[in-house]
Formats: sequence, structure tokens, C-alpha cells
Amino acid sequence: MGSSGNGDRVEWDVLTKLTEDRLKKSNVNIRHYRPLIRAIKENDVKAQKDFLNKNPDSLKAEIDEFGNTVFHLIVDQWSFNSETVRLLKELVSKVLVDSPATLEILNVNHMTALDIAASAGNTEAVKVFVEKYKRLLSKEEEAVHFAALCGRKETVRYLLSVTDWTEEFALDYGALLLKLLIKSNLHG
Repeated sequence: MGSSGNGDRVEWDVLTKLTEDRLKKSNVNIRHYRPLIRAIKENDVKAQKDFLNKNPDSLKAEIDEFGNTVFHLIVDQWSFNSETVRLLKELVSKVLVDSPATLEILNVNHMTALDIAASAGNTEAVKVFVEKYKRLLSKEEEAVHFAALCGRKETVRYLLSVTDWTEEFALDYGALLLKLLIKSNLHG
């Protein structure tokens, strides 16, 4: 096995260990959230709204064993459409009233919902987060890196257009971003 194979195995082992540690500490009642998770996976916006209206604290909670919130799961869907965008805007507005830190929750992979949206190339979801809670960008220089790493050209362009390119940011993160853009063939 080549060195990249060993590196992949080490990364997988680290992720497995993080997941196991997370599961030991988790108090998530998976059975309770199963209908919500199913509704998200099926892009059933009505069922998502019904569940969240009956269980308003679910909006601020980790809903699976991987530390994902409703936001992490919604933005990672292939079937993200205008109805889902409206729902995301509504949910982000609700959580911003009393619990903005919910949008900063890291899952087991140390990713926020914004990071997941960026890596999935879900530019519409990225826009919702940035427009509603611009502060995420000051904490989330990684979002543009995730988008670049995954070759999400439209998302990278958007994030670059709204990022405050201070000299410190450019020095700290510019070189890494350039490497990721080249690796993903998004240069030029």
C-alpha cells in the first residue's frame, strides 16, 4: 500500500476514534429525531416544519450521533430547492433570536453547517448563512477552504466576494487557499 493509502487509513482511524468518543458522550435520543432526519433526507419540508413546530428545542439540538444539527443535515441535500431555501431562512431567523451559537456547532468532523454547505457546493445555503449571520465568516475562514478543496467554483467565488480580506487573513489563509484552488484545478 502506498503512502497515501496509509495516510487515508490514519485519517480514517482518527475519525473512527472521534466518532466513538462522541458516541460515548452523546445524550442524543436518536429514536426521537428519526422522523426529522427522515423528513430532511426525503426533502419533505412540511414534515420538517411539523416536527420542528411540535419540538421547538430540536432547532438548537444535536440530532444525531455525529453531532449534526438540523442545519448540518438540511444543507447537505442534493434536492435543495427554493422551498428548502425558504425553510432554511426561516429556521436561521428563529435561531438567531435566542441562540445564534447554534450555527457555530461543530459536528464530529469539526464542521459547521456553513462548512458543510460550502463543501457540498450549496451556494444558496451559504448565502443564507452569510446574509443572516455574517459573523460566521469571521469565524469561518475554513468555509472557503472546504469549497475550494471540493472544487465548488461558484461557492468559492461567492465566499471570496464576501470575505473581509484583511492583511492578516490573506497571510494566514491565502497560501492554503491558493494550494487548494490549484489542487482542485480551480485556478486561472
